[in-house]
Amino acid sequence: MDKWIKEASAFIERKTTKNAIDIGASFPHATKQGKYDKESPQWWTAGFWPGILWNVYHATNECAFKI
Repeated sequence: MDKWIKEASAFIERKTTKNAIDIGASFPHATKQGKYDKESPQWWTAGFWPGILWNVYHATNECAFKI
């Protein structure tokens, strides 16, 4: 695996771990002054966060991403 892929994967895992603490099982829409504005699950952006979590879970098998 290329070095840049390993570095990018590590960054994504760190960032998602941090965001999981801040966001949890909510549905982030956008940031306002550094904080996520959370919306209802019906909002069009609601699927992005669960998708990110499942992609990182698939790559790491870390149960922490199965929020």
